[in-house]
Amino acid sequence: MRAFVKPYFLSVYDKKRIEIAKEMMKRSSIICAFGFSFGKSDETWLLAIREWLLNINEHHLVYNYFDDKKYSLCNLDECMDIEEERKHYFLKIFNFSGQEYLNVFEQVHIPIGENIFNFTNIETKIPISCGSASGI
Repeated sequence: MRAFVKPYFLSVYDKKRIEIAKEMMKRSSIICAFGFSFGKSDETWLLAIREWLLNINEHHLVYNYFDDKKYSLCNLDECMDIEEERKHYFLKIFNFSGQEYLNVFEQVHIPIGENIFNFTNIETKIPISCGSASGI
């Protein structure tokens, strides 16, 4: 049964890996997280990421929130609203105080849509029918 309690298991059987990962985090300015469930079993990493975000305001966390819903690139305002809602939900899990919450809010990024790391020719992926700069 002890093997199913991840924090205990990691602290007993995988201390070196945790130490190496935390050292890598300290040297990083950007962390991309995938498959983070926010459960009690992730407490080791929740605390490490919380501390990492609070220590330096140039640290940025990109969280890949899995969602099979398709979002329209035309409605960028809606995508921004969804990202902001997800950030509020995400940050509550870390138990930041009010000021801490405000300090790290802009350091967390939860991209909406598919292929979040595909930056090539990004301007060609936005349909012309979405409007123009004069309509903003």
